[in-house]
Amino acid sequence: MCNAEIAKLGGVSPNTMRDYFKEYLTGGLEKVAQFNPHKNKSELMKFEKLIREEFEI
Repeated sequence: MCNAEIAKLGGVSPNTMRDYFKEYLTGGLEKVAQFNPHKNKSELMKFEKLIREEFEI
């Protein structure tokens, strides 16, 4: 089974699947299961307050 098929079955993008696989190789299931909500931060995060203010009424 190819990586794209595995990703589709898992409901994630191929890039996310590759990230999970790398984490598994470096730390096993424990590493994959760790929750890290700030793993990939956008460059826009430094403008978060300004962006939010623009959408407020």
